[in-house]
Amino acid sequence: LATFHVSLTDASYKQQADQLLQDALINFPDVLRPLLDKCGIDADSKVTTHPYFLDTRATAPALATLSILYVERSHHCWKEPEVLPWLERNCSEVLKVIDAKGEKIEQSLEWRKTRYQGLPRNIHRHVLMSEI
Repeated sequence: LATFHVSLTDASYKQQADQLLQDALINFPDVLRPLLDKCGIDADSKVTTHPYFLDTRATAPALATLSILYVERSHHCWKEPEVLPWLERNCSEVLKVIDAKGEKIEQSLEWRKTRYQGLPRNIHRHVLMSEI
């Protein structure tokens, strides 16, 4: 998101901002739907009903908690009018990559299975104190 804001004043960062967002959507698919819901965004049904964004069984509980924490803490940043078309455009690009079942998708699935096997105690405390 920060790189996107830089790209608004320096177009040379546009491609980098797009790639970073696409990588994030691929690596953290369980963030998208809660983020859209929290922002009150009616996204394209191709995105919201795609199995890649619906199936969270491969997501470790620790990663799911971090995803919820991210959405709760940052959703207001995603409501900005110039951000929404950028998010929508990159969601469409990510769907092409997902449907092509590229190597990035397989790596992401494996990565999510092996990482985030537990949450540090301070994150648990933060979630409890925040009542998230």
